Amino acid sequence: MSESDCAIPRRLNDPLKFLWWDADVFFVAFAPVALGILAGSFFAGLLFGLLLGWAFGRVKAGKHKAYALHALYWHLGDGIVKLKRTPPSHFRELIG
Repeated sequence: MSESDCAIPRRLNDPLKFLWWDADVFFVAFAPVALGILAGSFFAGLLFGLLLGWAFGRVKAGKHKAYALHALYWHLGDGIVKLKRTPPSHFRELIG
């Protein structure tokens, strides 16, 4: 393994990585694998997890690095994600 094969974050704000995926894409892909293991169908969970991770990565491509957090706040509301400087999520109009 040469030095050019290893990606070193250049800034503190770089997103977390797991292998070649961002951390949020990895968790989206790993959840069906874990459920497949618990249900006794590893290969079905693996296939579904890889497809779900690939699809989420495609949806997230070109968007803000905190796209998953923004989507959770927009769709699930204030009960799941608490943000300090934002209005309640049921206000769907821009302020200003």
